[in-house]
Amino acid sequence: MSNSADLIPRVVISGVGGITSLGVSASDHMRALTQGSANVTPSDELAIPFGYASSFDPKAFIKDRKSIRMMTSQVKLGMAAATLAFEDTGSGYTTDDSRRAVFFGACFTQGVSASAQPYMSCSRPGEGVDYEKMGAESYREYPPLWVLPRLPNTTGGQIAIQFGLRAISYSVVNGPAGGLLTLGEAYQAIQDDRIDLALVGATENEVYVDYLFRMSQHYPLALQKDQTGFIGGEGAAALVVERLDQAQARDAKIYAEVLGYQNSYLANIDNKDTDALTYEISRALKGLLDNANLAAADIDAVQITQCGIEFLDSAEARAVHQVFGSQPLIVSSTAYTGFTFGAASACSLMYACMQLEAQQFAPVLNPSSINVPLSLAGAEQARSPVNTLVCLHVDYLGNLCGVVLSKGEQV
Repeated sequence: MSNSADLIPRVVISGVGGITSLGVSASDHMRALTQGSANVTPSDELAIPFGYASSFDPKAFIKDRKSIRMMTSQVKLGMAAATLAFEDTGSGYTTDDSRRAVFFGACFTQGVSASAQPYMSCSRPGEGVDYEKMGAESYREYPPLWVLPRLPNTTGGQIAIQFGLRAISYSVVNGPAGGLLTLGEAYQAIQDDRIDLALVGATENEVYVDYLFRMSQHYPLALQKDQTGFIGGEGAAALVVERLDQAQARDAKIYAEVLGYQNSYLANIDNKDTDALTYEISRALKGLLDNANLAAADIDAVQITQCGIEFLDSAEARAVHQVFGSQPLIVSSTAYTGFTFGAASACSLMYACMQLEAQQFAPVLNPSSINVPLSLAGAEQARSPVNTLVCLHVDYLGNLCGVVLSKGEQV
């Protein structure tokens, strides 16, 4: 009699693609990571370091070229990342379109800049906003496409249309954790035999100054590239997730197998001390290991977030040390691109897959908030092969989630 666990489909990642400040192609990304070359720079619009997405031609990635002029940068970046991921995974699918899905994350950080003119037109000095005038007249001053960036399902819908994904179309709006959450949703849907393949990931719109200003009211921003503090960024990342047997049947490159997934939440994050945060992150990591049926000693590497917020980064590092000790290799990609807001966990996941497959790991940059003995990846560090990796995401909204990946050759 067969074990019921043997009937649950195994899930693998068979394609990755993304656009960040490090580049567009996989070789661009890996070159920068292995050389330890971050790309966060000031600009004419923003006098502090920021990871601007690399330039690209949307026409090279979006089939319906007439629709491009109606798309926001969030949609263009997401569509480009999805195209790169599907190109990477190749063809040869044997399943029907109705068994292929899209789970995609988006996060709105445009702020109020696009709404400034209507509000200014009906403001009364010392009294506030005349909302009667707003409703009668000033609303006409909004740009015609003002609402589009505020529809988070636009990117996932456009991806489903272009690639004929006729199963589940699910948009995740959960801030920076969106990318990892979409992987978790797809992982569970495949194991439940609801789908065979999914495109997952997340994208972020261009970030406006007023949003960063509001960030600065809560958390220090880095004023220089090598300074401690939060550095933002733009980008998008996408991954193809599918059944192992299907990937093997079409001889796809397998980056990693998904062994386990955990989604938690840090409530009242700004009102907790480091010890309390460390405890909760440690507990989530132990839950992740339980879900993957692994012990801490089975983990060869941990990709941590290190988002640039000192108390959060410190708690994350301490929790990793409490659970895993000093043995696993510690990697982090955030400092290379800046924290890409809604695309942050998707970008981290993409880089984890790329590095796991290549067995080349980026040196950890700016580790000032890591005050426990961890084995940080370095340019000259000798290491054993990394077969099993935890990708952990912790952010300032309280999102706490992770996934355990096993190197493709181990499948």
